[in-house]
Amino acid sequence: MPTDLTWSDRHTALLGLSDKLYAARSPLVSFWAEAAANFFPERNTFFTNDIGKDFAGDLSTSFPLLVRRSLADSFSSMLRVDDWFSMKVNIGDDKLDSAGKAFLEFATEVQRNAMYDRDAMFTRSMKQCDHDYATFGQGVLSIEANLNTATLLYRNWHLRDVAWCVNAHGKIDFVSRKWEDCTAKDAVKFFPKTVHANVRKMVTENNGKRMYDHVKIRHIVLRSEDYDGPYGGPKAKFPYVGLFLDPVNKVVLEEMPRRTPYYVIPRWVLLSDSQYAYSPAVTCALPDARVLQAMTYTLLEAAEKATNPPMVAVMDAIRSNIDIMPGGVTAVEAEYDERLGEVLRPLTQDYRGLPTGIQMSVDQKAQIEAAFYINRLSMPPITHEMTAEEARLRVNDWMRDARALFEPAELEYNALVCEVTTEELLAVNAFGPAENIPESLRGRDVQFKFKSPLMEAKDSELARTFLDAKAMLLEGAQLDPAAMKMLNTQSALRDALKGRSVPTDWVKDERAMEEINAQAAAEQAAAKQLQAVTAGGVAAEQAGRAGVAIKEAQAA
Repeated sequence: MPTDLTWSDRHTALLGLSDKLYAARSPLVSFWAEAAANFFPERNTFFTNDIGKDFAGDLSTSFPLLVRRSLADSFSSMLRVDDWFSMKVNIGDDKLDSAGKAFLEFATEVQRNAMYDRDAMFTRSMKQCDHDYATFGQGVLSIEANLNTATLLYRNWHLRDVAWCVNAHGKIDFVSRKWEDCTAKDAVKFFPKTVHANVRKMVTENNGKRMYDHVKIRHIVLRSEDYDGPYGGPKAKFPYVGLFLDPVNKVVLEEMPRRTPYYVIPRWVLLSDSQYAYSPAVTCALPDARVLQAMTYTLLEAAEKATNPPMVAVMDAIRSNIDIMPGGVTAVEAEYDERLGEVLRPLTQDYRGLPTGIQMSVDQKAQIEAAFYINRLSMPPITHEMTAEEARLRVNDWMRDARALFEPAELEYNALVCEVTTEELLAVNAFGPAENIPESLRGRDVQFKFKSPLMEAKDSELARTFLDAKAMLLEGAQLDPAAMKMLNTQSALRDALKGRSVPTDWVKDERAMEEINAQAAAEQAAAKQLQAVTAGGVAAEQAGRAGVAIKEAQAA
């Protein structure tokens, strides 16, 4: 395998392409910074990274932050609860043999344990990415196998540092990340053989005085078919190539083939002319958030004036400093004539507009909540007693609205994370040797089936549908008894039990039911045959008795 890591023109070209991507998205970064300032101030480090910065110092109300938090938290609470995914292949479950089903269950358990290992940092990284996804419409995750700890490793990266481009099919095929907070110590640790001497001196000289100084490193991952260096070209063995470059010292720190794209970038709403997505929640709510901040500041100022009004004083009559604190004393001239007016009195203010301002503030908050889909996160409260049909329609309406919000995240977010995780685990034989994979699964594309409260609510409709079908059949049987034969009872009941989340071990599978049905049919056929033989014997006996009676009658 090629091992030459000499800096060449192709590395300079990659850096040039990377810099071009960063420059082209500069206006978008300004918009991200504005969105972060209003909804996600702790992430507003696009242009500065001050540790002691007062994140929300310029905000008058935290309401926009709360709705962003509610939406971001809902992605995990609605889409990643308990055993939220399971593996399947691109054939029906009824066509898969028992060995294939057992292996998929085993592989699902292996992947779930790997993802939720504490060292993998899956939950923390996904939570961070959820907030980026809700605010900016996209987030950046990296997924890799950490061979040092025999676990996976998930990390979330700041959008400030990452740029990408897409191919003609809209798929991301080039990702660049500025790793500018990498310390010299880590650079020497991760790239001990290729790190530049200047970086090594930062760790070894002066007792490591500069070991925590930052080193600028660029990480680039691209399709191998688009790379003309080692591991690249149309005949490359692996689909991706990853490079770590030191652009300051012109050093190739690492260049290696990759089975996976390393980065997973879920994107919410995409337009046809950009590789970057946007958050429809923030896009709709940003004008209202600006207005709400200004409005809240004005209302707070008005309320302060109402409770602690400005004062008017007759200065020639005041003998001391004005003290309007509780228990304060202000001395006045004893000879002052009170008929000329109070020596100290509140300044008259008109507060008739205060209720209108409060109502406008309530309206702005409702607009922001609607923009962030808060009204879709939970079912509307029950305000009156409802019939079963009305309750069902209410649930269906909620499912329809919520599904429009969460389905893109399920397909473009959870599915991507699971697929790349599977590839990383396959690369290290986490599922065992390839020969252990059952024949029925070989050559099949692994897919994922997701479980969520929305899916459970949808599946529970099957149970209600089954009960409705039963009631309708009973009504129809009164008009036509043959109508009872219309429903495939076993199939309908199986779906209804599945919709009610009845454990699989409680229900006999289709093959067992076929055997039971065949045995019942055989028993029924044997019973009919026995009945026919018995009936024939009775008839013969009766015929014999009749013959004897006839002969006796003739003799008489």
